[in-house]
Amino acid sequence: YDVVYNEVLVDCSTGLPCGDGFTGNDCRSVFVPNAFSPNNDGINDFFEFYGSYPKSIRVKISNRWGQIVYESDQINFKWDGTNVQSGLNCPQDSYTVDFIIEGYDESVHKTRKSLTLIR
Repeated sequence: YDVVYNEVLVDCSTGLPCGDGFTGNDCRSVFVPNAFSPNNDGINDFFEFYGSYPKSIRVKISNRWGQIVYESDQINFKWDGTNVQSGLNCPQDSYTVDFIIEGYDESVHKTRKSLTLIR
């Protein structure tokens, strides 16, 4: 399984994703992987964002039944595939990642992505 990093351009003045037609030079990239494999081999062992970061972020990861298995408000969060409710490893499956980004101008952007956990 190949991991793909979706690039999201971020306006550094607001910390929010750049919209279509953005012409400023203040955009930087945030990379959001679509899969990870927490098997302690040192490669893609955590789900985390890479790149420039906004003022704040709130991340919730849910299983296919909508149960929250992980959440964080830490900008440099790392999810290791453990269910925060039970402490057990989450099974290989597809998960939904909802994140709310707050820019430095106090504006808010909500995004939903799919994530595959590979065991």
